[in-house]
Amino acid sequence: MEGRHISIISPYIEWDSLPLNWLLFRSQRQDVPTPKSRGVLLFNVNFEVPELTAFVLANSDQKAKRLSIFSQPCLLMTEYVAEDYAIGSGYAFLGGLPELEGRGNNGFAGFGRIRFLTYCEDNRVVSIVTSELGPGVIGFSRARELDGRHNETTLGLLDPANETIDYTRTTTDTRICPCCYETKANCTPETCRNAQIYDEKRGMRLAMVARSELSVATLEYTLSWIEGMWTLPMGPLEPIICKATCYSSGILFENSLKAVLQNEVASIHPPRSSFRFVKLALEEIDQILTLAEAETPTTTSSFEGKTSSITDSTGSALPSSKKNATHACPDCAACFRRKYDLKTHRASVHDKRRNYKCPQCPKTFTQNGHMNTHIRVEHMGDKQHVCPYCKKNFPIKSKLVRHVQAVHENNRVSKGAEQ
Repeated sequence: MEGRHISIISPYIEWDSLPLNWLLFRSQRQDVPTPKSRGVLLFNVNFEVPELTAFVLANSDQKAKRLSIFSQPCLLMTEYVAEDYAIGSGYAFLGGLPELEGRGNNGFAGFGRIRFLTYCEDNRVVSIVTSELGPGVIGFSRARELDGRHNETTLGLLDPANETIDYTRTTTDTRICPCCYETKANCTPETCRNAQIYDEKRGMRLAMVARSELSVATLEYTLSWIEGMWTLPMGPLEPIICKATCYSSGILFENSLKAVLQNEVASIHPPRSSFRFVKLALEEIDQILTLAEAETPTTTSSFEGKTSSITDSTGSALPSSKKNATHACPDCAACFRRKYDLKTHRASVHDKRRNYKCPQCPKTFTQNGHMNTHIRVEHMGDKQHVCPYCKKNFPIKSKLVRHVQAVHENNRVSKGAEQ
């Protein structure tokens, strides 16, 4: 596959198609239609790696090491379901889940963003997962269902600029019967008593797809397909045993989802600005009440008379008080003192414009300042301040302090209190 166009890995990855732009991180979430319902699934994996195999892997080439993100636990969410395929996004938990058996995982090293495409091909499900591994480098994992007990898995690296494949490695993974594993018996279709069960389960999965209005593999199908124990061949070395467990509820699922949401909120809305969003919400409520009681106003907002030109995390200035705000947003209840603030607010919040593209990677931003910060931190290596809890990097110490207080110590303080 090396050197060939990435369309070879899937018939749905056509020029300028939604699956292509999605897997290459060119499309943003707001560009994808919102489905009627979203499925969310947590995949947790545990590995038994023989000592010699572990030693060889630790000293393997860098290309293989970069693809280790696809062996991490992950939380997946369906974003869009078409007639014959589905796409989604998720987070890989680098170093394992943040919390294990009620305790924090010291090996947890942050999150990695992933995206996926699933579809049926010749009555076999195919799942393609991608992740941005660095500037101009995207890793991919392609798993294809062969039968009830075997998958064909291809790991590789993509060049998103040229849309070509740079590196691949393909293996055939085999499902292990738990009974054979516990008794250390030779688990083959000829000797295993449960071999027929896996083909029957696959038949039930295909029947589930046939009954659906859309010919796509849902996360429910994926749960039944992937969950279980697998042998991962390592060439001349002893194979790795992988145990995959899927969750759609429970404490482990809830804690993982909470960690993802906390990270999402912290990255979009810095904790130091939380009081500003409360202020914004109160002002919007006050505006609605004022409009409803316009004929006989009896109360005034506690924030009236106090103006602010600070900006939120999307780059839009927060609405000023009604006395000084002369520019109203036609799409929401926000008002602004300056026309420029209204223009910026509409472009970033309502129009979802991301006009500033990083010159070194495909990422786009709503503000030039955000792009410059990204370049300084991600491409120039300005990551001097690292969170001791989640290993997230910050360009300045004050942001690290606020992050620790708000995210890990659950102590959200306002800017005034910090001073």
